[in-house]
Amino acid sequence: ANCGDEKIFNLFDLTLSNSNHLVSRIQQQGSKADVLQHSFDPIILEKIGKSPLKKNRIAFFGNLDNSSEDFRERTKLLNQISKKNPRIDIYGEVQRPNFFEKVKFYLLQKRSYLAKTCSYIISSSKLEYWSDIDNLPPSPWPLPKDFTNSVHRSLYGQEMLTKLNSYQISFNYHNKHTGNHACNMRIFEATGLGNCLLTDHKSDIQSIFEPDKEIVTYKSLDEAVSKANYLIENPKVASEIGFAGQRKTLANYTSEKQIEILHSFFQSSLK
Repeated sequence: ANCGDEKIFNLFDLTLSNSNHLVSRIQQQGSKADVLQHSFDPIILEKIGKSPLKKNRIAFFGNLDNSSEDFRERTKLLNQISKKNPRIDIYGEVQRPNFFEKVKFYLLQKRSYLAKTCSYIISSSKLEYWSDIDNLPPSPWPLPKDFTNSVHRSLYGQEMLTKLNSYQISFNYHNKHTGNHACNMRIFEATGLGNCLLTDHKSDIQSIFEPDKEIVTYKSLDEAVSKANYLIENPKVASEIGFAGQRKTLANYTSEKQIEILHSFFQSSLK
């Protein structure tokens, strides 16, 4: 995550982060830092149980809004993908106007339409003002209405993992604070559950998973849509990639492996 001034880490003997991008920035400030990737704990599979049949659909879990540059681009991408591929289910926090806000805006729109009609018959500065849609207040829908209504409530923890486990394909998008590096938690959660992961391409992704065999990557909206469509139309391929990704995660990226690496960092720091 972005912490602003990386000089604050000068107070510590060692800073560990899943982000190569942030580690590099901390090191440039003269502080000692290293990479500790996220991991997947196989006990999750025992707790949530095996999904009897994964849905041949795409799932996305995460924040959605227009208030920050980081989430704005991701939200825009998801909105565009949902228009081109309706077989994506999006779960997240999204702002919805309350009943009063919706009714107020609806009535003001109706007044504008009525005033425009009346202005052809009656000359009035007030009618002209009301009929100008530029004089309407901002829409109470921060995101497109249809997109907002399609978003499911956000899920967390075991409930989120159980729901994610019921899908064949998982969509992922890193935030800008990771730079051009693959590192977020979803790539390990999705692969650990056996989902076919469709994630944004990063410079080092092939050092973690093999694209097109253990995961699938995209570099643009069009590529994300075309690959999503391909995976939906070829569920057997998606299933094979999902199993291959799961084998890699359970072999290389478990919590036990992560703790071994963490222990080695402690040992070297205490010398």
